[in-house]
Amino acid sequence: MSYQDITGYFDMSVKKGVFTDQDPNIGRILSLLNIKSIAKRLSLNFSDVTNKGFTYEHIKTQVRLKNAVAKIENFNLKALSGNIVLTGQSHIIDKQYDLVAKVTPAISNAVPIATYLAGVG
Repeated sequence: MSYQDITGYFDMSVKKGVFTDQDPNIGRILSLLNIKSIAKRLSLNFSDVTNKGFTYEHIKTQVRLKNAVAKIENFNLKALSGNIVLTGQSHIIDKQYDLVAKVTPAISNAVPIATYLAGVG
């Protein structure tokens, strides 16, 4: 059986985990941009930046597989440091990727704190 012969759809939901085989730099950058983590940094706690891997709270995705092409219809990754939404397709055999990622750092809940720290509030 080859990838060309596989056709299907899967819906996956995963809670609390760590990507350890992937380059964790994106997670580290998101964590550094997270305003809520400033207090943690001031107390010299950089564990979320220095630990290996990217820690996430929840991943939910739907993928269709046909003719060795995985069409990612909806990939949502939620982490304390931000969210990643991914759409597009991946050619499994050719290892070619046509993906669009929207990365949103987690800053919205910390805006009142940033306003206060800036002396505006």
